[in-house]
Amino acid sequence: MDIDRQRLGEHSPCLLLNEISQGDSSIFSSATAPFLDKPLPFRVLPVPARCAAGAAPYLPGSDRSGAAALRTSAPDGDGDSAAEPPPGALGTSTGSGGLDPAEVLCCYGDAASAAAALRQLNSTVQYVPYCGALSPRSALQLVRQYDVVADCSDNVPTRYLVNDACVLAGKPLVSGSALRLEGQLVVYNYQGGPCYRCLFPKPPPPETVTNCADGGVLGVVPGIVGCIQALEVLKIVSGMGSSFSRFMLMFDAQEGRFRNIRLRPKRPDCAVCGDNPSVTCLQDYEAFCGSSATDKCRTLHLLSSKDRISVEEYKKLLDEQIPHVLLDVRPQVEVDICRLEHAVHIPLSKLEEKDEEYLKYLEKRICEEKQRTDGQTSFPVYVVCKLGNDSQKAVRILQELPDKAFGPVLARDIKGGLMSWASRIDPTFPQY
Repeated sequence: MDIDRQRLGEHSPCLLLNEISQGDSSIFSSATAPFLDKPLPFRVLPVPARCAAGAAPYLPGSDRSGAAALRTSAPDGDGDSAAEPPPGALGTSTGSGGLDPAEVLCCYGDAASAAAALRQLNSTVQYVPYCGALSPRSALQLVRQYDVVADCSDNVPTRYLVNDACVLAGKPLVSGSALRLEGQLVVYNYQGGPCYRCLFPKPPPPETVTNCADGGVLGVVPGIVGCIQALEVLKIVSGMGSSFSRFMLMFDAQEGRFRNIRLRPKRPDCAVCGDNPSVTCLQDYEAFCGSSATDKCRTLHLLSSKDRISVEEYKKLLDEQIPHVLLDVRPQVEVDICRLEHAVHIPLSKLEEKDEEYLKYLEKRICEEKQRTDGQTSFPVYVVCKLGNDSQKAVRILQELPDKAFGPVLARDIKGGLMSWASRIDPTFPQY
């Protein structure tokens, strides 16, 4: 790519430095972005999701996503920081003369392969992989070395951890998230604006949280959010300020719309940034949130053992042709992928809404199967989903319905769901 330097400076002040570097890496060899008065050496610290999704690919000298923090003071002359940061994040640092060398610290096990992939995309940057998860023990020490943090993590405990570390260290937090076809972006703890805890003082119940493993995300969506996230990071580090310290940006990819939602102001009684904070050091965030700091599918334990059966036990009653109803509570899109032919399909959302049409359909199927029994008091209804989490929620709903709805039923869930069925009973059953 042939770029006219004078025209670039006059007409393209906001081109992403990384895009330009792919065409002519010498243009920004001294990190002199056209909209800055002087070179801006900085450190970038991505705290990535499991697959490093977020701002990092759109920050200068990086082509992968993650959460980032920038330090505007130049590192030591050799391009390294005086103190080696602890493992647990993804980061880029610039030497005193320019955008490189860079350090990449990865929060996931494949740090080396991530660095190798980045090196193929931009060989002018030095990538040093570090393996390890961000933890309360290392987070505050790490965040204090940077000026801005961009959070692209994918689970609730890590978001509280990063927020509290930023508040205690006095650093702004550029937070991005994406799920399915929607994305959000907020800048927390910046210029008197609220922090994450101001908006969400208490974590949500673990069973109400949908992760990317269950809900999925269209890859373009975190790319778009990451671009805007990187823009806000660059605006903050260059002194231009952020547009989203008091507004939340909402992106709807389905409708192709962006909209801003005004945030509540900073809470005086906030546990970490309020007038009399109760959180003065980092804590056990997995215990606080009741869930693991991972986007991997979490195993819920909502029912007692008597309300659950294994896939082996269910296979046995199938072989013995014991009358029952199997209720599949997955979304329609998952049922279209694979299903057990004899299952009755009612999405969990319809059960939660107490949808009359679906409840009558279930009642009809139960009555049909009851005719095959000898008048047993409680008719068995077994509930299945993909992994055995939603099925537990559905059993709870069925247990709370009055007997007059279906007559007495014995609702139980199948542990591990259809993925357990595929791995332990029928290896030909599709896994997704």
